[in-house]
Amino acid sequence: MTDTGKWDKKWFRELPTAYKLFWQFILDRCDLAGFWDIDFKAATFFIGSPIKRDKAIVYFKDQIYEVAGKYWLVLDFIKFQNGWPLNNSSPVHKKITEILNTKGIDIKDNTLYDRVVDRVCYTQLVIVKVDGGEGGNKSTNPLKDLGWNKSESQYQGLNKSYPKLFLFTDPLTFEQHQKLLTKYNPKDVEIIYNEMQNYKDLLKKSESAYLTATNWLNRKKK
Repeated sequence: MTDTGKWDKKWFRELPTAYKLFWQFILDRCDLAGFWDIDFKAATFFIGSPIKRDKAIVYFKDQIYEVAGKYWLVLDFIKFQNGWPLNNSSPVHKKITEILNTKGIDIKDNTLYDRVVDRVCYTQLVIVKVDGGEGGNKSTNPLKDLGWNKSESQYQGLNKSYPKLFLFTDPLTFEQHQKLLTKYNPKDVEIIYNEMQNYKDLLKKSESAYLTATNWLNRKKK
């Protein structure tokens, strides 16, 4: 099914033409659970116009969530296409459940799909390298291990899971990390650290980790 009401939604109406096509491309190419394997080269080829990751993230910030640098999850895709909650007596729903489990999303409580973005963030482990690819370190409890309680010793753990924060010309300091946690919701700070780590061209765009995180957090609040 397709959402004919999207033409009345301001965020969609204001998209450049190429990104309107890109949104439709994602919806056509994602799997039953709404996961699209990130492939901007393919999107550019089929659409016939350059599709830039950084622009797309801004345009679709309220419509998608990036998982482990590999997938974009189209929020509310399952609910729109197949209904919610899932009933595993349905072969389609059973397949969707299997996909969600593979991606690390626990749906035992079927009422929580509206907050699936939080489920993704806290159940999918971050697996990254300095270049944003696969591999690297895992954190099983970021709120405990990565400085969320403002301990300087725990703050040092950020370097293991989010090394890009320390590769800027002006890297993230402990004091700046504290400011972010005080000014913004700690869950949102973690999400932004995830997104920064997985953004391939991050270090080409800015010299300051703190200013970049602040700008991204402010954008998320809009």
